[in-house]
Amino acid sequence: MSMPPTGKRLRKRHVILLAIAAILLIGVIANLSGSGKDQAGKQREANSAPATATPHAGSLAARAVSSTGSRAAAKAAALVRAKHACIGRPPASGHIYVRVITPGMSPQAQKLGGRWGWDHTTHKCVTSVQRIIAAAPRSAGNCTQVGYVSDNSGYDVNAMPAAPLANVVAHAGPACATPAPAPTQATPSQPAPTAGQVPPASTAPTGCHPLTNGGNCYEPGEFCRASDHGVSGVAGDGESITCVDNDGWRWEPA
Repeated sequence: MSMPPTGKRLRKRHVILLAIAAILLIGVIANLSGSGKDQAGKQREANSAPATATPHAGSLAARAVSSTGSRAAAKAAALVRAKHACIGRPPASGHIYVRVITPGMSPQAQKLGGRWGWDHTTHKCVTSVQRIIAAAPRSAGNCTQVGYVSDNSGYDVNAMPAAPLANVVAHAGPACATPAPAPTQATPSQPAPTAGQVPPASTAPTGCHPLTNGGNCYEPGEFCRASDHGVSGVAGDGESITCVDNDGWRWEPA
């Protein structure tokens, strides 16, 4: 049997090798293409993730803003209720005299009521005495004196210049010549009786205690004496009161 020529065998081997190489090359290209598609798919998923999370984060932020707004609204409503309750309270004390000394002007005086008032700066309910003293100027040459009408019998509020108050419950300003007793020690009282004079009978309702120096009942919000610190009693309207330090020692509802 005769063998094929050597040249033909070599050409046939080359064709087989080329076919195998082509198959391997196609497989490599297919793998690279699939890997590229997988990477592109992962990238698209990564890009879409923030977009999916954004609505959730926005919802949380919206709820936080809503909660903050609700708390602010509740606080504002509470302040409005406290203000209305303050204005509706019965007078904290009797009428007061306010004498003011201003540089370059004659001293002047006026008579004011003893009602409670709302302090918009501190958001507290304050007496007329506290309100006047808090607003009094503290610069050189100024003086603001406050005294109860019941403690300054016969005082002429229209006199020019206004005379000094005989009994001062509180004052503020460097030009105040005479020291006023601390608010914790001052209460409306009657002048001491002179020789041969009979002290006026007490007009205090039965059951209230302790009594002022003038024999009257205390009311919630009035300043109390140093000797009454921590003491409990009964106001003129029958309400239980205690002398406590609340921006100054005052009789407060127990």
